[in-house]
Amino acid sequence: MAENAEAVVYYPPKQGCPYLAVVLVDGRVMACQPVRSLSEGEMVLAATMKELPRLIAEAKAEAKEETDA
Repeated sequence: MAENAEAVVYYPPKQGCPYLAVVLVDGRVMACQPVRSLSEGEMVLAATMKELPRLIAEAKAEAKEETDA
C-alpha cells in the first residue's frame, strides 16, 4: 500500500447530499464514491484500500501514456 494514502468519509454539507468515501494518495484523489452512510463509506474504503496498489499502477500507466503521446 502507498505510504501517503489516506481513506476518509466526508460528511454531507447539507441534507440531501451523499456522504463521500474518498481515497487520497499524496493529496490526489485516487477514488471517490458517493455512499448512503458512514458505515457504508467505511466498508467501501476498506475494499478500495485493498485495491490501492492496482489503482496506483493504473494511474501511473495513464500518466505515462499521456506523456508519451
